[in-house]
Amino acid sequence: MREIKIGEIGTSRSTWNIVWSPNSSKLLYNGVGRIRGNLWLLSVKEGSPTIIKRAITREWIDGESREVANTYQHLNFLSCNNKILFKHFSSYSVFVPHPQSIVISHGDLTIMNIDGSNKRILIPNRRIQNLILLPSDKILFQPFFLYSHDYRTYILDIKSKIKRELGIRRKAQSFSTSFDRRRVAYLIKKDHLDYDLYVMNLNDQSYRLIKNFSQPLHGLQFSYCNQKLIYSFDWGVYTINIDGTGKRRIAEGRLF
Repeated sequence: MREIKIGEIGTSRSTWNIVWSPNSSKLLYNGVGRIRGNLWLLSVKEGSPTIIKRAITREWIDGESREVANTYQHLNFLSCNNKILFKHFSSYSVFVPHPQSIVISHGDLTIMNIDGSNKRILIPNRRIQNLILLPSDKILFQPFFLYSHDYRTYILDIKSKIKRELGIRRKAQSFSTSFDRRRVAYLIKKDHLDYDLYVMNLNDQSYRLIKNFSQPLHGLQFSYCNQKLIYSFDWGVYTINIDGTGKRRIAEGRLF
């Protein structure tokens, strides 16, 4: 396959949130720089990018026209290769007397065709964290509630719009799914220096405590065989079996 320099195509100076389509024929990414906020689609075969959603520079908010900055997050292709999922943020500043301006963000979790048509809002105007695409076009996500103790985790079926809550009753973070998408690993923060690592089977929601840690983990992910977890802890990179055995230090440094 020939090399394609994404950052030098078109007028985009830099790119981020780059994701492959399931059949590896297209790239979806967010362009920043002079055209900050445009959503781009690149055909790998043709090597030519197309703007499928242009940045909105002004919006009518609270009875007045405001200048806004755009961000696209949680970019994903659905299994059919012809639809994409993304979270759009439009941010604007509100000036207050003291001490400085504050930034307010709002936006929707949206699905649409890769040509920009048939746009549909899945979750309106809600901040979302830890969004993961699952098989059969389902998503695992956590709503973000500022100053709230509501840390519930949900699975949403995009086609049927049926939402169900996962049996995680405490604050979960650092989600990672196995390559077969049958398991999910996550951390439960118990207090400032106490974290539990769990693995859950998504089919029956059974879970296992893997290990307790005195610090948060970084770069948590499954190995390709789905039988080990990889993470960094205290400036070392480790592997551990998903049954909690066989912890091994494999390198120095930290995963990001």
